[in-house]
Amino acid sequence: MLEVRGARADEVDAAIECAGRAFGRDDPERVRGVTDFFSRIHKLDPYFRPDNTRIAVVDGVVASVVQVFDRQALVQGVPVPLGGIGSVGTDPTYRRQGLSNKVLADTARYMTQRGIVLSSLGTGIHDHYGKVGWQRFDHHAYLDIGAPEPLPEAPAGVTIRQMDWDGDRAAVARIHEQFSRGVSGCLHRPDELWEATPRWRSVAPTQRFVALVGDEIVAYRQDGGRDNDKIDEIGHAEGYAEAAHALILDALSAATGDGATRLRMDTTTFHPWLDSIGADVTVGHHRGWMYRINDLALLLELLAPAMYCRLAASSDAGWVGAVGLQTEIGDASAVVGRSDVTIRRGEIDPSSDLRLVLTHKQAVELVLGQVAPATFARGEGTPVLDSLFPRTEYRWHGWDGF
Repeated sequence: MLEVRGARADEVDAAIECAGRAFGRDDPERVRGVTDFFSRIHKLDPYFRPDNTRIAVVDGVVASVVQVFDRQALVQGVPVPLGGIGSVGTDPTYRRQGLSNKVLADTARYMTQRGIVLSSLGTGIHDHYGKVGWQRFDHHAYLDIGAPEPLPEAPAGVTIRQMDWDGDRAAVARIHEQFSRGVSGCLHRPDELWEATPRWRSVAPTQRFVALVGDEIVAYRQDGGRDNDKIDEIGHAEGYAEAAHALILDALSAATGDGATRLRMDTTTFHPWLDSIGADVTVGHHRGWMYRINDLALLLELLAPAMYCRLAASSDAGWVGAVGLQTEIGDASAVVGRSDVTIRRGEIDPSSDLRLVLTHKQAVELVLGQVAPATFARGEGTPVLDSLFPRTEYRWHGWDGF
């Protein structure tokens, strides 16, 4: 007998052990290590709930599992419900029976029912998830940096030290929130997520740094990589870009001093400055990330107030009309009125002023600000689309992984 559903509280350990067997294969020590890791990221997650563990049960045995991590992702700077997908695995005994596909389909339905409008995951097997609607996302850029010789002097008046997690966390959290305004991709981190994350992410204290001007923390940096040859995350308070520059120079100095020839940074924000100091910079892209829009109309409803504010502040203020989105995942219209934007679910009115015809992948790219909306537009007045669906910087921090 096969059941595909959410786990009960007394089945969570069995689901975690299933994931451990899936990833540990025939190595008992690896099975134990993976099981311990999954146990931490499930049970120490501040938003953990048993029914977020989706399982296939075969004759009473948990045979396949998918874990949903409740998060909020920034889309055009607006926090929206995100289902992070992780711990996806099938017990080797039950492979090649289509169980993982069934659990993923159940997971997609479950997220939609809960109002989780967006989902993301990292993988090397895109086709497996593509069968259930996740779309490849090729816009996560990083910088590969060769240090200029000699390194320029660090900006005056900036001091750098290791971060005191308990003492500095509130200041770093404020900087992260401010620095992330208007971007897409990275997670909104409430206090409880800041507090809980280090217990399972295992980031060494020696990999966290803050920059101060006087006694005030104005920038931070999170290192990564096996030899600290990567900046996983960096941010600065408004008006203190030079403090972030000092942190980057410090990282370049440390990396080259340890024998590294290149430093990777998971944001493109500082590309112009790096060019200005003579760094050798190339842009690469992570290829393993995927997104799925679970409910397009509800996602647009969450974005609608920000859409109106941008339009009202633009040269197209006062424009009224309807913009229809015709997509593989359902149709919706953004109706622009005198005082708001409302979203209408379902078939597009033929008289809509503008119509965008999109695949699921293109819809993902549109809402995350990675394509020009006019590319897909039919109708007059396309400039208004740049206010409704602006190009935005995409960021993703590995520390936020599932």
